[in-house]
Amino acid sequence: MRPKGKLFALFAVFAAIGLVTASGAFTTVTAERTAEVNTAGDGAALLAIQPADTANGDQYARLQNGEVEINTAGNFDGDLNSAPNGVNNNATTEINKIINITNQGSQTVAIEIETTGGNSSAVTFYNDSSYSENITVAGSGKDANHQLKLGPGDTTNVSMKIDTTSLNLDQDAELINNVTIYANATNPA
Repeated sequence: MRPKGKLFALFAVFAAIGLVTASGAFTTVTAERTAEVNTAGDGAALLAIQPADTANGDQYARLQNGEVEINTAGNFDGDLNSAPNGVNNNATTEINKIINITNQGSQTVAIEIETTGGNSSAVTFYNDSSYSENITVAGSGKDANHQLKLGPGDTTNVSMKIDTTSLNLDQDAELINNVTIYANATNPA
């Protein structure tokens, strides 16, 4: 005579072990894969940044060693003592369509621009020449009221406004020393 309760209990234990083993559950997996990520100059990167093909782009922006440089003096020979050599103190200067930003990637991106330097709050970047859509971020002392969105292949001109009216600056004061452009995918795969 077989005890039916013990056989059933043994069968239940084997079924439970079979279910746990077949669930595919795991705690850690390590797998090596090959990936290649390269850097590129501003004109050839996924986010292309280039001097605008405008009079202001020609005068105030240039490609140097693969990076875009902006110089409001319009003088790239290093001699900042020659005229002109900067923007007016206690004034507002607008430079329309100074650079182009092109999304060369495959996803829509949201663009924000951050400026750094002792007086970075004086410099704001806009994605049009009407200065209605600020794309400079709060780290620059500003609140961006618009994220510039660029679809794959889209290009926009970027304009720059320099407002020194609320600053008490010495002659030859540095306003900004660096511009960082952030692009965040809005529809990641």
